Amino acid sequence: MKKKMIIIGGGISGIYLSILLKKYLDMDVVVLEANDKPLKKLLATGNGRCNLSNKNLDKSHYDGEIKPWVNDIIHDFDIVEALKDIGLYTKYMGNLLYPYSESAKAVQTLFLNRAEEYGVKIICDEEVLAIKKMKQGYFIHASHKDYQADYVTISCGTPAGKLSGIKDRRTLFNSLKVDYRPMRPTITQLITTPAYKKLKGVRMKGEFTLNGHTEKGELLFTDYG
Repeated sequence: MKKKMIIIGGGISGIYLSILLKKYLDMDVVVLEANDKPLKKLLATGNGRCNLSNKNLDKSHYDGEIKPWVNDIIHDFDIVEALKDIGLYTKYMGNLLYPYSESAKAVQTLFLNRAEEYGVKIICDEEVLAIKKMKQGYFIHASHKDYQADYVTISCGTPAGKLSGIKDRRTLFNSLKVDYRPMRPTITQLITTPAYKKLKGVRMKGEFTLNGHTEKGELLFTDYG
């Protein structure tokens, strides 16, 4: 009998994992997504062009305890070849990795098509409320139904993004005796007054200074700042 994996969260990490599990381990895989559709945040990446990765990856960019083997993954994983293996061709534009199509919608379609081809079951509008470890496997209590599985992967977003919902998913760890670190601030948008709404979507490369701190990179204008 096949082992069963339930993945909580239908973002890019959850959907990509589901494809790999079916492709290489042939497990039964179910993805539970609280939103009405999977890969919702993916559509917003790269201002719709789908920024998939960055050449400048290093353990110094990650908060928390980084084990030696995690560092090996960061440096040894070839994302260009891995994505090509499922039919997604990419290109670097500077340090940023984009699909050849430069379309997040096209990437969403490809990932969902691959998941369907491999037999991944994706259930939307299904919010996981609690997880309980049993003698064998796990019991998952969700908003519409209860599930059982041999393994569980938690790949939820945080309340930081509007598309993730407002609930704190760390409550799922409460009954699992899993240690986790407090959340830390990361990159976020700046709200300005005035906001030049006509510039929404415009990107500008340069050197920018705020309160004495200078960064080189890309500035994206939005309708709020």
